[in-house]
Amino acid sequence: MVSRPPRAPVLFAAAAAAGLALFFPAVRFFLDLPSFLITVGGTAMVTLVSFSLPELSRTARLVMESVRSSRPSLDEIALAIPRLAALYRREGVKRLEAAGNALADPFLRLAIGKVADWESEVKIVECLADELAGFEREVEAAGRVLQMIGRLLPAFGLIGTLISLVLLLRATAVPDPMAMAPSLSLALLTTLYGALLANAVVLPLATKVDNRGEARLVEMKMIAEGAVMMARGERPARIAEHLTALARAVEGKKERLAEGLRDSAKERASSDAGRWARTGLGFYSWSALPAAGGLSATPFAPGAPSGRLRIQTAMRSPGSHTEAA
Repeated sequence: MVSRPPRAPVLFAAAAAAGLALFFPAVRFFLDLPSFLITVGGTAMVTLVSFSLPELSRTARLVMESVRSSRPSLDEIALAIPRLAALYRREGVKRLEAAGNALADPFLRLAIGKVADWESEVKIVECLADELAGFEREVEAAGRVLQMIGRLLPAFGLIGTLISLVLLLRATAVPDPMAMAPSLSLALLTTLYGALLANAVVLPLATKVDNRGEARLVEMKMIAEGAVMMARGERPARIAEHLTALARAVEGKKERLAEGLRDSAKERASSDAGRWARTGLGFYSWSALPAAGGLSATPFAPGAPSGRLRIQTAMRSPGSHTEAA
């Protein structure tokens, strides 16, 4: 599960830049430092005033991760966790802890560490829920930062155009037409820089960060599901079957199945409303019901805020475990 940055987009961008510089010498006429400073410098100043440095740092980190990192597929996660569960059963907690420390994924490393520390199922859920909620807040904050930058760039491009119009009016008093050329260049290039950077760079990055954040949340929820099953003592084959079914459902976009499962789960939730226990996980927790012959999803309890999951505690006979549905 080691992620490597894709090299093809970087090489393509470098080749495109070299081709523009080589075959289109006129590109230099679109380079203007005052226009760049007005558009980008003004946007940077307002952004620094509007957001804290930690928020901007997290936004930059998420942007770099979304551009460079190649995340593992859901099928890889669905196979990795059962292997760790088999290792846990075969060689014990020390071997699991050593394998967990060598993992590249920080969230998977945390989840396996909690299992190796013999944390209770409820504590594991609460800890992983906090991590999930924190990551979701980071993605939302990064989206706000990028959306604001995308709005500021065209605005400062227009401000640069207005500044250049003032300079142009002053230059009309001079009979030399060449004196108006810098002002005209500033008027056009500030607007060009603002529109180009906003619509070709910043807003696509905002969309990419949002999409990558959603995909990462799905990965984290699958990891949390597998870690809870490990802590519960489920067999590795059972964990593999469960997570593989989840991966196929997500990647196959089985919307009808999910909608039907949510409806049936809502009916069960309304009848068992008194048996919900509040925790912090904000996602559907899936479980396989042999009697039903398929997957079942337990959603948020009615009226629960976003970012929260409620876990239903099923009382069983002595010696059985407590299941988080």
